[in-house]
Amino acid sequence: MYASRSDRELILNIIESDFGQTAKLIAQGILRSDGLKLPGIIEYVQRTVKPTQISMSEIKCSLLKLLQHNMLTFKPVAPTTNKKKSEQMSHTTSNACYYIDISEVLYRLHFPRFIDLAKKKFGDAGEIIMEEILVNGRVRMDESIELMSYRLAESRLKKENSEDASSISERELQDSRELVNFNFVEMAKNRYISRVHPVKMTLEQQKSKSIDLMAEEQSGNKNQRGANNMIKSEISTESLADEHGIAVRVKKEKKNVRGSNLPVELMMLLESQDMAMVESDEAEFVGTVNPPAKKRSRLSKRAKLPKHGATPYHTQTKADNQSNSEIDEKTPIWRCGTDQLLRELRHDACVRFAMENVNHVAGVIVSAMLSHSMSHERESNEPTSHPMSAREIYKVDEVKQALPKEIKDTWRLLLNYLAVMVRDKSGMVTRVGAEKADSATTQGGDGGQYVVHMKNITDFLKQATMHAYIQDKFGVQSARIVRLILEKRQLEQKSIGELALLPLNESRRRVYDLYSDKFIHLQEIPKRSDHNPVHTMYTWSVNTFHIERVIRERVQDSICKLRSRRDFIANDNKELIARSNQLVEENDLEKFDKLSRSLDRLDRSLLQLDENLMLYRDF
Repeated sequence: MYASRSDRELILNIIESDFGQTAKLIAQGILRSDGLKLPGIIEYVQRTVKPTQISMSEIKCSLLKLLQHNMLTFKPVAPTTNKKKSEQMSHTTSNACYYIDISEVLYRLHFPRFIDLAKKKFGDAGEIIMEEILVNGRVRMDESIELMSYRLAESRLKKENSEDASSISERELQDSRELVNFNFVEMAKNRYISRVHPVKMTLEQQKSKSIDLMAEEQSGNKNQRGANNMIKSEISTESLADEHGIAVRVKKEKKNVRGSNLPVELMMLLESQDMAMVESDEAEFVGTVNPPAKKRSRLSKRAKLPKHGATPYHTQTKADNQSNSEIDEKTPIWRCGTDQLLRELRHDACVRFAMENVNHVAGVIVSAMLSHSMSHERESNEPTSHPMSAREIYKVDEVKQALPKEIKDTWRLLLNYLAVMVRDKSGMVTRVGAEKADSATTQGGDGGQYVVHMKNITDFLKQATMHAYIQDKFGVQSARIVRLILEKRQLEQKSIGELALLPLNESRRRVYDLYSDKFIHLQEIPKRSDHNPVHTMYTWSVNTFHIERVIRERVQDSICKLRSRRDFIANDNKELIARSNQLVEENDLEKFDKLSRSLDRLDRSLLQLDENLMLYRDF
């Protein structure tokens, strides 16, 4: 993905403030070269600064931090060194070329909203889980459950006004563990967190067919059948390794199929919990009935199953006596589900839009329709919700409670609300199906099928923001001209002045100002083949893509400047902030109050700009 100037400045600002100067230099080198290998990264960083200031280990550590926080992507590339023929004929571990994931870096601006979403839906446990995942980038459940349980128990004691944090009993920790485990599974079900799948860093090189290989291809069905059996055995081994997290060569076993349509990683998490409650601390994999002597020792190894969630703290890792053939335990690695979180934020924006344009009841109706559509959506920016009939909307408890109680015919009132939202100029709700007879009720049909047109809502919000931007830069009359051209799609110069109620010279001047900044586009429609200007019609249209790009870049520049301003103010007054609890003098208290209000004002401005950035980049 191409990074513009504003993208690069904001990315480097975020990485420097969160991970330091070394990580910033790494990101700067990768962005300039559009992808670098590890030797190229080390060479760029050491060339930018003195080699004695930053060691190679510091560069690798910063690179690992960026990888852990999902800000780097990589792909295998062919190695440049000469290799033997035996190595060229097989899968060789290749070099990695690193790239900056622009979207993942900019998602860090949305972290406060992600934490707030998790707290609203899953309570304090969801907030702690989301904070732990966002702080570490990627976590393993068995390694983080103790810390998350202790933090949850500590937050409970603080709410109970208990000053002694060391008074957390084992029973409270046990309850916190169970609550954290339950909410972890629920967040995985709702796609608030997702599994990080392993990446195979192997590059299959092209194989030149020799005379021997040609002879083997023509040797007969026997060798071909043997090759097919070998492929099947490899597939069965890989499926077992994906299911249990360990690579053991055994026969393919039948998997327990769960009734619910859950993600593969969540099924593995739940199955490992069920097995942990039934089996002992370790489980033995048994191979074929009479395996060969060489394979028997390998198949009889005890391999510890991955423990997730409910009982990882009861088990202890046992050292293997034979270290040369030790089987490492592998557990899933989890990260935040950005697609689902952005989808939730988009739904919240649509609900707020319905509340502001109509009223609270319309917002509840839109919220019910989006909640019904949540399980059917797969992308974070789908244009419409899943269709829902008016009868199904009427049966939702939240909608029944939101409708006024003093009106007896609430069904007719609901249909009126839907009709108002369908006729709204933003097109927030669209009717996609005619009314059908409903045998379950005697009050007529189902009212028709309706969808929430989320793309229309986001486009309407973008136009409103664009109108405010043009009004701020060029004036009210210029914003009126752009709005008229958008409504009519194309207008002539004379028609613009008449519709905007402006003199001809004034409208011409404002149109040319907009044209010089490429906000509007001129199209020639000749009436003759010689393109004579006298017989040519000139129409104006709005270049919406350019305006949206300009607004997005201006928002990113403003975020970068506000973040730099906030860091400067905080560093300049760090001594006052450090002794904020010990301030006694009135002068110091006034300074601290002024500093707090200034930082709070900057934070609120950053949140507002972040909302606009989500509208133009993620929605």
